[in-house]
Amino acid sequence: MCAPTPCRRATHVISALVADTDLVAPDFAADALIRLSTSSRITDPSWRLELLDQAFDRTYGTQEPYRRSSPPGIPADSRQGAENFASAAALNRVSLQVRIAQTMATIDPRRGRDRFEWIDLNLAPGRCEDPLVASVDDYYTALSFLARASFSDRGEALRFLELYLWRAHLPSEMPAVARALQRFRPNVYEATYLEGVFHNILEATTKDPRGFSASNLDTVTRVADLQKAYRDIGVLNFHLLDTLREYSRRG
Repeated sequence: MCAPTPCRRATHVISALVADTDLVAPDFAADALIRLSTSSRITDPSWRLELLDQAFDRTYGTQEPYRRSSPPGIPADSRQGAENFASAAALNRVSLQVRIAQTMATIDPRRGRDRFEWIDLNLAPGRCEDPLVASVDDYYTALSFLARASFSDRGEALRFLELYLWRAHLPSEMPAVARALQRFRPNVYEATYLEGVFHNILEATTKDPRGFSASNLDTVTRVADLQKAYRDIGVLNFHLLDTLREYSRRG
């Protein structure tokens, strides 16, 4: 345990940095508060959670709602290339909120899940004249992490995962859904059930030609990876590739 004076000094420094976040843009403020919440100088879990709550509130002032990405081939010196580069910084509302939920879950799993439930994707289909499409892989990565690591009851974890997977409706989300299913590390019975869930999600996707053209190859690759992972745990019948053929024809 540190001596009183250094502890007070550390608390004063962090408090001053927290106050300084009022002077910067909301996205940078939220990022700074998340980083401060993980400081080894903070030993009180309630203070960590308070900083994360503040960070979550700041995210509503960010300029970009979610990350957007483009397929390979967009020139880096073009407007879309610059937007793609800026988006990779992950200082948008959804990416920041996902980080907060995951960080919270390491302190208090229930509060981490509660914060995740507040995240509103509200994704819009791509426009034909715009090569950038919605990219929320980090959302589904966090979903699989929270489902896998924050429940003691596996049935509850599966229900949580399924509930939020049903938010996926754009073609550009499908690769992330496939990866989330793999990262959940299901047993053979869960995998068989989740394959059916993904089948239904693919069949219900929103029409989005731009998003489909940008993500279709990635979707095929991720589904193939998912098939291998499921076969490795003993799933003998895998029908998603047939579903994917129908999905590709519709796209």
